[in-house]
Amino acid sequence: NFTAIRQCYEQLVMANPGLQGKVIATFSVGLDGTVQVASAAGVHPELETCVATQIRKFRFPRPDGVKGDVLVTYPFVFKP
Repeated sequence: NFTAIRQCYEQLVMANPGLQGKVIATFSVGLDGTVQVASAAGVHPELETCVATQIRKFRFPRPDGVKGDVLVTYPFVFKP
């Protein structure tokens, strides 16, 4: 899954050589392991949109011992 996130940055940094920083992704994983909702905030709107879009495609193992969605907050740090 990290390859898709890295590609978001690599495509954008070619047009914006100084682009770097942290993007915080927040998403929820449903009981079936699919991402229900995803958002990202950080250094550049296009990067945030791409990261959130890629995360929505992720599939996780089914969470054990929970009765609802699992909320995840994950930082991605991008550097050239």
